[in-house]
Amino acid sequence: MSFLKGSLAVLVIRLDGKVITLVQESKQIEDPTFVRGELAIMLKVASSAIEDLKMGVLEEVFLATAAYRILIQMVDKEHALILFTDSTANLGLARKSMKSLIPVLGEKISQRKDEDSEQ
Repeated sequence: MSFLKGSLAVLVIRLDGKVITLVQESKQIEDPTFVRGELAIMLKVASSAIEDLKMGVLEEVFLATAAYRILIQMVDKEHALILFTDSTANLGLARKSMKSLIPVLGEKISQRKDEDSEQ
């Protein structure tokens, strides 16, 4: 997502907190993998709340501070794509870009699971 102005880092995690991929484009924020456990817990709680309310399946979570944004999109029930940006990032473009990556990531994760189960 380096084409996205304001992008700081992209992270793919499993909801057990394991990092699958990290691309850090800026040292403007500390190591984003440091908060993977907290983000995974937050996603589990949010997903459970959405299911309890019978509102469907969690797709996206957005966190914002005065200077930074964290946009999270679920790849599947066990994996999430996380984008860290500064406040100048175009969130519409970020969401669209992330949504286009979800099918590709889902396929790669599925292939990885298949390879792991064959071994």
